[in-house]
Amino acid sequence: ANRPDCEHLILTYRDNEALDRRIIDAIETRKERKGWWQVYGLGELGEVEGKIYKDWAIVDEIDHHARLERYCIDFGYSNDPTAIVAIYYFNGGYILDELAFQTQMSNKQIADVIKNQEIPQILTIADSAEPKSIDDIKMQGVNVVAAEKGKDSVLNVIQLVQDQRISMTKHSVNVIKEYRNYLWETDKDGKLLNVPEHEFSDSMDAIRYGLTSLVKKPD
Repeated sequence: ANRPDCEHLILTYRDNEALDRRIIDAIETRKERKGWWQVYGLGELGEVEGKIYKDWAIVDEIDHHARLERYCIDFGYSNDPTAIVAIYYFNGGYILDELAFQTQMSNKQIADVIKNQEIPQILTIADSAEPKSIDDIKMQGVNVVAAEKGKDSVLNVIQLVQDQRISMTKHSVNVIKEYRNYLWETDKDGKLLNVPEHEFSDSMDAIRYGLTSLVKKPD
């Protein structure tokens, strides 16, 4: 309800003077995505059309009964960050916990993130597009294998992930941001395509690698 003693303000990305130019450019490239621009560009209420994943929850912390199942890696370097996420199983669903999300990470730095975890020997699933990096990280003592990229389309694998009950820890700020901004591509007429946009895909790809190694596909 409206209150005479309160002033209603709408703040947008333009009000953040410290915002990196790359983030501004990434936001403004989506001006044509009406629902997305209404929410994230103009700061208004609305529904983000074309969002890939839905109904993920945010939790304060990992329940002490949760079981660590996987670490997962999506490689980046100069422009795209490397994303490292831990996946826990709890009460019929999965909890995601962000371990790293940064550019210019060396293979040694990536290996150190895993080796410095409380349970470092858990299986790590990494993007199969970089076999040399995987071999290097393995040589440094990490239990890492390449993600399997079989006959299933990206669309089917995304559906497999969406079928799971998923939560994210509240400090996993980049996972949360990418979850909220991970969209399907559109054609010139604005029609949704069954192809994920590359923008905001780094941790989403890592999570996809890890979860598809855990969840059994139906025969």
